[in-house]
Amino acid sequence: MKRILLVIITISLCTSIFSQTLTVDAGGDKIFCKTAQGVIMNGTIGGNPTVSGGTAPYTYEWTAEHYVSINAYSASSFLNDTTIANPVVIDWSPTPPIKFYIIVTDVNGNQGIDSISVNFSQFGILPLSNDFYVTAGDTASINIHFGGGVPPYTYAWYPNYNISDTTVAEPQVWPNSDTFYFCTIKDAIGCPFTFNNIAIVPVYPVNTNTILQEKVKIYPNPTQDWLTVELKESQLKSIKITDMTGKIVLEQHNLVNNQLDISRLSLGVYILSIEDKEGNMGQFQILKE
Repeated sequence: MKRILLVIITISLCTSIFSQTLTVDAGGDKIFCKTAQGVIMNGTIGGNPTVSGGTAPYTYEWTAEHYVSINAYSASSFLNDTTIANPVVIDWSPTPPIKFYIIVTDVNGNQGIDSISVNFSQFGILPLSNDFYVTAGDTASINIHFGGGVPPYTYAWYPNYNISDTTVAEPQVWPNSDTFYFCTIKDAIGCPFTFNNIAIVPVYPVNTNTILQEKVKIYPNPTQDWLTVELKESQLKSIKITDMTGKIVLEQHNLVNNQLDISRLSLGVYILSIEDKEGNMGQFQILKE
């Protein structure tokens, strides 16, 4: 009897699994809008997606070493969360840009890194007067003194009342009565100018007396409670304060020791108007803080 030897050979197929390359994207460099209130508009960073390849789950670490003068700030000073793929920029720096780095680690310990530079568009009022004067029947050129932003700018003046063009930087105006002209300014990336930007155009009669603008001293400005108005009390006829809508919020006909109490006013910008007994007039912008 023949014996048959059955040999069973088991072949083990070894499958090599290769992890895909880890690719990290911090997103393109960005400029965000900083409003007058300190709010950062549209401030999300990171790619879409921030990481691809590798083996999920991933861990994220945003870092930065940013200096303002001699003080160093980390990423946590500017981001709402340094451990997520797409954090939000919640604070700005007076010395931009800020360079952020994103380090991503996959479940196998593979790492990738990328960086993004973040800048800020912000406006500021230049320390120049926004008061413009016109005699009845004449024309005045008005503008807003500001700096910052990303040019070119767009302008929207209002009210649309006796004004040559509401979309230019310096329109001509010929109001028939005292008028407050406002302007909304946006820069090239859509950041708005949200300060109390106002052009004050008092209209004086043709035979008006001297404007008091250079004869009166008002300080401190800004102030919290009291204003000092340096004008001989015997010459004062009236003094009034109006808000930005033109509403009279304070009016009186005499001062004690040249002091004007504005403690009851809300915070904001006001127009202080003075007239002396000779009919001379002056208007001043004041800030209650």
